[in-house]
Parts: sequence; structure tokens; C-alpha cells
Amino acid sequence: MLQRIALFLLSLLLIAVIIPTAALGDAAGPAASLPVLVIGVQDQPVGDVTITENAAGALGATTTYSTASNGMAEPVDTDSATVLRLLLPAGVTFTSTPTVSVTSGNLQIGAVSCNQLPSDQGYLDIRINSSSTTPSAITVSSICLTLDRTVPDGQITLQIQGTAVDQTMLPPSGLFTNPEQESTLFGSSENAAAEVPLAVVTTTAPVQQQVTAVFKVGAPNYSVNGIEETLDAPPYIKDGRLMVPLRAVANAVGIPDSSIIWDPSGNIILTRDNLVTKLAIGSETLLANGTEITMDVAPEIVSGRTMLPISWLSQALGLSASWDEAAQTVTITYGTDSE
Repeated sequence: MLQRIALFLLSLLLIAVIIPTAALGDAAGPAASLPVLVIGVQDQPVGDVTITENAAGALGATTTYSTASNGMAEPVDTDSATVLRLLLPAGVTFTSTPTVSVTSGNLQIGAVSCNQLPSDQGYLDIRINSSSTTPSAITVSSICLTLDRTVPDGQITLQIQGTAVDQTMLPPSGLFTNPEQESTLFGSSENAAAEVPLAVVTTTAPVQQQVTAVFKVGAPNYSVNGIEETLDAPPYIKDGRLMVPLRAVANAVGIPDSSIIWDPSGNIILTRDNLVTKLAIGSETLLANGTEITMDVAPEIVSGRTMLPISWLSQALGLSASWDEAAQTVTITYGTDSE
């Protein structure tokens, strides 16, 4: 049976997580060495992951799959397109593509990409171009995660799967016309070659220190607590209001990318703590938890970027915003001293 191939591969891979000292939290018990992450926060670092072959060729560049549509393991075929997939739980995504490198041996890898499944599970795919003839190791570093507010307390477990380790995981695209047949034979929950704890989640945010964000008219950067961040479009004045790029101001006031939603009709939905803010391109009406606020300037799209009045968004979120006419800056503060 083909399923035995996946079971055999379990003994050929050794997965290790190296926890950075700076990321250590205060968790007790077996998870004490894992970093502690907070829900609703983006760009949270975790340890490096090293996947080591205990035997040459454990990560295969060729996969064998069943072409049967009745749940049987025969007949079979082969395909040279294999990937090693690192799968996160629902509500957890990679903030950006981590660095992936072969740190020992002669395994050859190709394209690396990260994305998100419809189940809101983030994943990292590593293409295996050529199997090793000497036991090899892959190290995944610079891993930063974004957690939405649906992630429960407990461990974040990283699943190691993909056609490079489980030859029954995925048939060629379109092989089955009935999705139930595909999910029965290739169910993802049964195809992880390994699972490794990556972090511990707490639903309670630590006491928040005051955060100060500063935006300046025409400047290519803004700052958060003195640390400069790059803008993809400079702020400008319109009808006496400072207009700033949506994503930048949202991130600056503690709204991660995962809590920013655009719908096809042009509405923008922002979630921060227990407050849901809704705006629309070209509309001066803002909704804060269903309560209407009338703005004097509407959000607009300029050079492909969504720009909105920072003062009105700050007001809707209950944050402090002050304008310095001489410096041409808006300063937003939030945290223990302003909320």
C-alpha cells in the first residue's frame, strides 16, 4: 500500500526547532522553551526550523500517487513535481516568506513561496528539485507569524507534509471530479510526516506600553516609537486633513494585515480589539461598531493606493491624534497612557 511509504519516511526525517533567546516567553511546563505569541498581533518571531534527513533521498524529488478514483491504492503513476510543505494551524500565517537554505548535504531546492489556504492556514512550500545522495538538512529561518483573533490558547504546531515526504498526499490537479474521493484518499490530517511545536499562544495581551506613531506631510517614512518604517505613498493634505496609506496607518495603530479586509464593493473593514470600523472608497460615512460617523473627507485611491484621513480613523478607534502645523506632522498615541 502506498500509505506505508509515508510511514517509512517518518523515520528518515529529524525536525528540530531552534528557539531564539530573545523570543522566549514565560510559559510553564513542557512548552517553557517556546516563544509566547499574542492573538491579533502580526510579525511575531519564532525559532528557526531545521529538517534533517537521516538517510540520503528521504526528501524525494519524485512522487508516486494513486490514479484510482475508488479509494484504492492501485494503480499508480509518478510525477517529478514535489514540494515540502510547512503548514500552520488555522488563523496563523507567515507574515513574509522566511529564508530557506540547504545547510548541509547536496539536496537541491527550487522556488520557495508562502500563501494561505481557504481554511485560513498559512503554509510555506519548498520545491525539491533533486534528491540528495548525502543526508542533507534544510533550515528555515527569519520566521515571523501573524495571528488573527480566532487562534485558541495552546501550542502552535507546525506540520511537515507535502509530496516530498508523503507520496499519497496530492494527486495531479483535476484527477478527481468528485472532491469527496480526493479528500478520502488524500486527507491532509493523515499526511503530516511530522508535527513540531513552534510557539505558545496566549489570548491575553501583555500590558501595553504607550505607542507613538508620527506621520509627516510628503515624507517617504513614518515612525513608531522612534523606529522608521517605509511608506509606499507619501501623506498629503486634502481639505485640511492628512491623508495616509491605509495599510501603514492601520499597522501603526496596531491593526495587522490579517485584520484588514477589502470587499468587492469597495468597502474596507478594520478590526482592532473589539471594535470593527467600516469605511468605503468615496464615502464620507464611517461606521464604528455600527455607529455612523460623518467625515469631511472621503477615503480615495491615488496611484493604486488606498488613502484615508488619519484623524477620522483615530477618532473612530478612540486614539489620541494631534496636529503640529509647524512640523506638518500628525502624532498618534495609544496604550496605557491614552486608552
